[in-house]
Amino acid sequence: MMSLKHWLRFSLKTLLLVTTVVGCWLGYQLNSIRARQQYMDSEECLTYAEGDAPWQLRILGAAGYSIIYLPEDSDQRDIARAKNLFPEAKVEVWD
Repeated sequence: MMSLKHWLRFSLKTLLLVTTVVGCWLGYQLNSIRARQQYMDSEECLTYAEGDAPWQLRILGAAGYSIIYLPEDSDQRDIARAKNLFPEAKVEVWD
């Protein structure tokens, strides 16, 4: 049976690999948070109702939304972009 001390050993290559993977994941999530914030500050979104963000964004302090209303002149590309940025939200076009 292996001891706990054996499991706590790792190589420098493993440390660098784990650090790189965590750094890439963190950069992707922070970029996602920045894109979401820019979208909410733009004129593309009329109003919203707050909700819970996905867990990976919530642990980094991002706000979540349950409903996002877009202007009535929004096309399918605008709706798809909003759904992609806010998977937790119901995206509706304001009539």
